[in-house]
Amino acid sequence: MAMKLTKLQQEMLDGKHGEAKKFCMDKLVDFGEAVNATEMVDLSLVLCGVPIWSKNPRDPKTLEKLNAYDLGHSRLYDPIFAIKDAHVADETGCVCGNDPYFVQFDKAKEKGYPWNFEIPGKGSFKVDDEMVRDLKAGYDKLLEHGHLPWLSCNPYLNTRIPKMGEYAASSESSAACYINTVLGARTNRESPVNTVYCAYTGCLPKYGSHLDENRAAKCIVELDDEVREVARLVKGKKVKEGVQLWVQTDTPSYFMAQHYGDTKAIEDAGGKIYHQTCMAMTPFRHYPKNITITTSSFKYVKLCAGFGSEGTTWIYANPEALVNAAVTGVFTPTARWDYWSQPREMRQANEKDGPFITIPGAV
Repeated sequence: MAMKLTKLQQEMLDGKHGEAKKFCMDKLVDFGEAVNATEMVDLSLVLCGVPIWSKNPRDPKTLEKLNAYDLGHSRLYDPIFAIKDAHVADETGCVCGNDPYFVQFDKAKEKGYPWNFEIPGKGSFKVDDEMVRDLKAGYDKLLEHGHLPWLSCNPYLNTRIPKMGEYAASSESSAACYINTVLGARTNRESPVNTVYCAYTGCLPKYGSHLDENRAAKCIVELDDEVREVARLVKGKKVKEGVQLWVQTDTPSYFMAQHYGDTKAIEDAGGKIYHQTCMAMTPFRHYPKNITITTSSFKYVKLCAGFGSEGTTWIYANPEALVNAAVTGVFTPTARWDYWSQPREMRQANEKDGPFITIPGAV
């Protein structure tokens, strides 16, 4: 059954608002048919991924790098970038911006961050300069098309906040949790394919968590503030030599942390705080081998562990345990769920000593 389209949506599909919008509407209509949607929803927010826009994507050396760095969405932009006067659908009231990627642009060459670091005795990692250049080219092209320079995976926290009942499309997984629950707006964990097309049309087929019948709550989650707590825990301490302490946040919170002194506490201790990027966007398979990464992000453990380098161990723990690991160089659980987040073989090897284990080399 064909979807019911509004007058504007039909005009975009017919090409009356330019080639780019027609191209994107064609894709969304196909998707709508695949999910049995009967209509489109108008969007108030779209969060897209920043593409790596290479001028020589078929060059063998460049292609090898793209296979390591690209998440698969960059080439989707090529036909849109080739269309003259392509622009996002901000005239509809939809606000579009971009997700972070693998580097903070103004500190791209600085050491000690996820994109450029060394672990003594283990090795080092540095993001490729060509990929940084082509990522900046893709970012600049998005700005030319009307995307806002968020470089954040959570603009709905403090930059563009959807109202209750509004619809959003985000390629960031946390959006599905936060927007649907805390804000009461409606979104799915959208694919980075759909969000490309949503940005230029301002609409999306109605499906999934857009629908009333799929929105019943099943659990309660308590949230604490992820930067001030770390600053409090690490203040007056020193990160152990050979260990990296990384604190990731969004751009507004980054400057708030500077203003309130949290950045100073973290950096005085030897840690690094950064924004514009997400650790999950770095190619973990190229990190040094046989390292241990501890994190308070279940997303990183769930999504990134499979992309790690050889011998990488991931530990999910609370901030107190993470800061203690950074300061001492060993990991000691401080909560019961810290213990149960360990690989089974590690738990079994240490059960003779009780439920506490230590894992050296925490990053």
